[in-house]
Amino acid sequence: MNLEEQIRTYGERVEALATKSAPDRPIEMGTLMPIDRTAGNGARYRLSALAAAVLLVVVLAGAIVATRPDGDLTPIDAGPTTPTDQAGDAAVSEPPPEPDAPISLWLSASRVPPGPVELVAVLVNHTGVDATFGVLALVERWDGQAWIPHRNVSMCLDFWFCTASLAPLDQPLAINDIGLGATVESPGSIERFTTDGLDVGWYRLSQEANEHIVATAVFEVANGAPSPAPLPPVDRPTISVQPALVSLGRGTVNLHSLVPGTSTVGAYEDAMLGLSESATIERWEESSWVPVSIIELSPPPADTSPTDRTAELPSLPSGGYRIVRTGPGGDHVGAFWVADDLANSNSPTPGLEVNPRGPYRDQQDVEVRGVGFEPGTLRGGIGQCPAGVDTARFERCGYWDVDTPVVVAADGTFTLTVRLFATTPHGVSCQEPPGCVLAWVPPRESMVAAVALDFRS
Repeated sequence: MNLEEQIRTYGERVEALATKSAPDRPIEMGTLMPIDRTAGNGARYRLSALAAAVLLVVVLAGAIVATRPDGDLTPIDAGPTTPTDQAGDAAVSEPPPEPDAPISLWLSASRVPPGPVELVAVLVNHTGVDATFGVLALVERWDGQAWIPHRNVSMCLDFWFCTASLAPLDQPLAINDIGLGATVESPGSIERFTTDGLDVGWYRLSQEANEHIVATAVFEVANGAPSPAPLPPVDRPTISVQPALVSLGRGTVNLHSLVPGTSTVGAYEDAMLGLSESATIERWEESSWVPVSIIELSPPPADTSPTDRTAELPSLPSGGYRIVRTGPGGDHVGAFWVADDLANSNSPTPGLEVNPRGPYRDQQDVEVRGVGFEPGTLRGGIGQCPAGVDTARFERCGYWDVDTPVVVAADGTFTLTVRLFATTPHGVSCQEPPGCVLAWVPPRESMVAAVALDFRS
């Protein structure tokens, strides 16, 4: 029986049912004609029922033909439909806010246009909990009622010179075995990925720590959304700004140039020759970079890379920024962002007090009191370090009595005795500029609460 015959047969069945039922049980077909319960209107019922039946079958048949060009008339489950607006965006309700978590993900943009857009994710620690994450992340899509797993992504760090692409859930991924973390004082490293392949809608990015803490961030792909600040190209010299996420735009940052394709120290140093000792700070304004400040750069400590520089950032409003150093071989550009509320504003700020005050002599014992720390066993230790060193990159500190853990009391304080040395274990003299500091040094992170140490010459 062909399709036309199926339609006619089905229509006749509905017509017979309508004729039998019309006097007692009108069939509401949505027609605009008035309902008349007299027997004389039986033909009208039959016509309405037949028209509706034929229309229904024709629509279904059209759908079958449209979706099965090979002639297979097996019904296809198209799944739930979603209304759309005039622009074509899925009219799905906005997902609920994410619940509070000890660690979350910060994104360089929460709303982006369709197409390949490069974003940066950064781990932000709100409570001081100790957790180690990897680079694997899950992308879920909001269907209007629940988050549905959608894609996987193995994030790229800045010194890998790449941008991570989203992969189907069943596609194997090469995962670099590296641990990522964050403290209340220091956000995590930047993790770079692209939204290429995502349709209009709401998405959630999540990473799970070894300790089963899940950090999340929600973003929207929407027509008409503004383009976020573009990231530096991965095939050109760039600057790794540490930290790359700054609260209120204040503080010291370390600048480390990354040069792709350099396999020797000599080639790297050649690429660094002639770079300016000042840098321009530019802010992303709608669709272009706008210069906002020029800052002077300071040389690094003696035991760190001689090509690194440090800089004091001025007060900057929230937004996306870049630091530009000029040179004969081209500009070196580094991205950073300013955010208002990186962590819980009620979290205490760790600090150290050293008694007595300096100047100090070699191998002098001093009392160190810590305030504003997370109660429990202190992560890392209290170290004597060269001033200006980013301990997340270069560990050049000396520690006294490292076998005895520091226990922080319930009120966030601790007291211990530390012996100070005029020369660090790595041979750095604390009697010569830039000198040394005593600081809390969490594992694989930048030092916190540094106190300058003044030694007698």
